[in-house]
Amino acid sequence: MIDAAVREKMITRSLVSVGTRAYWARILHQKRISLAFMGGSVTQGYENYRILPESYPGIAADMLRQQGYEVECTICADAGMDSLTGAVLAEDVVLSKKPDIVFLEYAINETTLRHSVEYFESLVRRLLDAPCSPAVCLLLMRSANDYSCASFMRPMAEHYGLSCIDMREALNPSLAAQELTWDAFADKESHPNSDGHRLLAECVLHLIRCAGEQPRSPLPALLPEPWLDAPFQALRRIEEGQVPEDIWVTPDYPVSPRPLQFFHRSWCITKASGAWTMHCRCRTAVIFFEAHIMPGYGSCRILLDGKPVKHPMLDGGVLHTHSIYAWGNPHELVLMKQAEPAEHTITLEPLEDTVYLLCAAIE
Repeated sequence: MIDAAVREKMITRSLVSVGTRAYWARILHQKRISLAFMGGSVTQGYENYRILPESYPGIAADMLRQQGYEVECTICADAGMDSLTGAVLAEDVVLSKKPDIVFLEYAINETTLRHSVEYFESLVRRLLDAPCSPAVCLLLMRSANDYSCASFMRPMAEHYGLSCIDMREALNPSLAAQELTWDAFADKESHPNSDGHRLLAECVLHLIRCAGEQPRSPLPALLPEPWLDAPFQALRRIEEGQVPEDIWVTPDYPVSPRPLQFFHRSWCITKASGAWTMHCRCRTAVIFFEAHIMPGYGSCRILLDGKPVKHPMLDGGVLHTHSIYAWGNPHELVLMKQAEPAEHTITLEPLEDTVYLLCAAIE
């Protein structure tokens, strides 16, 4: 149990900025507020091999309801989910609900390499550029070994004028002073326990309360130039049964339902099915596939315009979806990223067992 006095200090320290871009006065004077939370296993509520009955999004929503608001709460989160997956899911899962506030929890699901920065900035810009103009708030977690992507996420928040909560600022001084133990907050990896989730929810409410106390000020009308780059901002999701008319995909291809929260069907690529092909005009192309440690998950060769794709994840253009590090969760592979769009053909040639292609995404 976290000591009450220590908890109050951590809640106060957690708030880095309320931001300068959000229409807080409009949002908080409404009777109804729509919240959205995007992230990984922390936002999902995973802890010690179980899903907690209440995680911080639901607790924060209940706290706002106690203040008299009607609250809609959308959660787009899954174990291992990164911000590129978030960018692909954002339109259908989050922006379709026209959220007033979107919280992003990706600081321990990303790396500090360039591709992760581009994934995250693409998601941020997609949300900020949406017609519903949500307030975008960063919730920066840290792991048990103090890993965090705050090194680029905090400067990006400042660049865009985003609200920001940093749990390193909250936790580290109390851990160093030995007035808090890590076990009182989370498991041995990074997942808060029930008391930790309540602390996160209280940090969220502290941000909202402080934002409501800010004087109204004019907001910037246009998005600034990218902080680094956002080549995945406008990705279109291409999935079985929902192929746009301007894209050609191998017709009548075998499909399978999948037991995944945000990807419900897949193309099943096997030797019996033959090659899967997509022809489209794009400058960026990504595929999402299911990987697992269980047998039956196979491999395929990926060709771009007839040539094997070169990528560190591929062995001579061959994708292996059987992995000791996977548990049936979605993975992505960026096939290309170019400056200008052109006509391209993407082909997945089956080699062994089954490759479950969840969707493709292009820009």
